[in-house]
Amino acid sequence: MNDREMNYFTNFWTRSPGEWWLGGVTLIYWLSHRKLKFNPMIAGNIETSCSKKRLKEYCFGRGVIFNEDEYGIVTLNFGFGEMSIDFKELNSNIVASEEEKEKLKRHQSLSAGGLWQQNIDPLQPYRIQLPFRYGTILDKLRPLWWKGLSHVDYTPQNVWFTSERKQRGYELLGLILDCAERAGIRDAFFLGFGNLLGYVMLGDFIPCDTDMDMCIMMDRSTPEKDRKYLEEIKKPFEIDGQKFPHGLCEKEYRFSNFRDDENRPLWVSVGPRSIMRDNGVKSCHWWMFEHSNYYWHSKGDHWVQPGKFQNQLSIKDKALCLGQPADTLEKFVEVNFHGVPVNMPAKAGTCLDWWYPGWCLEGKGASAKHRVLAVQDWKNKATWRFL
Repeated sequence: MNDREMNYFTNFWTRSPGEWWLGGVTLIYWLSHRKLKFNPMIAGNIETSCSKKRLKEYCFGRGVIFNEDEYGIVTLNFGFGEMSIDFKELNSNIVASEEEKEKLKRHQSLSAGGLWQQNIDPLQPYRIQLPFRYGTILDKLRPLWWKGLSHVDYTPQNVWFTSERKQRGYELLGLILDCAERAGIRDAFFLGFGNLLGYVMLGDFIPCDTDMDMCIMMDRSTPEKDRKYLEEIKKPFEIDGQKFPHGLCEKEYRFSNFRDDENRPLWVSVGPRSIMRDNGVKSCHWWMFEHSNYYWHSKGDHWVQPGKFQNQLSIKDKALCLGQPADTLEKFVEVNFHGVPVNMPAKAGTCLDWWYPGWCLEGKGASAKHRVLAVQDWKNKATWRFL
């Protein structure tokens, strides 16, 4: 569409009765190309809470032809292209609740109606709207919708993940999984947080990120295998004649507190090369454990500080944990991350909705704190409480 057509199209929907948002294949195409796609063969390109009758009346006199076939499928002809229309009732996946809008009130992209808004072009004011939980919607609409996406060529200046550092990252990921293989827990590892976001959006690391995020499912490992993995990452190795006598632990290795009930790690950061001198990359490891239908991750007592979580804390608290619904991690699939086979959640969109609301919009920040668990005594779950 040219500038005039884009202006016509977006003004039509902005002034239409009811809410409207991208849906179906148009939503998928937008996430991967940042462009609109007209495809009248598949319903759901544009979804609206407006009734069919009101939309038909609205089209009259505005130069838009309203068509309905014998099966009840509606298309709108704008003269320069057609779009299929799907009529939807608003629900919690489509629009944010008042509580969610309050939490995200500083996020300028969230409309008063609870939909995400984004300019079609950074230099133009024309805006499209996205459902609030678009990742969750796509996971249900088309499982593994993210497979085979074309990705936006996004290479901003002054990035952390330079081309050389990316190669270091691929190298480190392979080394991590080799150690996990020897410990018998490779299948317990998966791409998480920023790594997952980068893979879905760009097929790579996020340029402005400063580390790699790997998660480990505790219920797919054991305390013995965890300790075996920690032994493996300390073993010396060599790459192209360069020796790493401290294994993956050189420069960027540190433990969080262990769980004293099972003596299992909660968080580890590894990276054999110096970030300052060798374009090194560190990888944060997060052990995920299940409790009360949530999976939790933690840095142990590193997070027990009012300035970070602003909750009612007790001096007895030994750890704070962040949780996500257990069904978000019920299944994994293997993908190829630049030559390295690695698992990722099958419900990638649902995970990203939980961690980073509005995740396809540009921005920085840590994952959202929807559910927080305080632990006073790892051995006594009666002392665990939700904040």
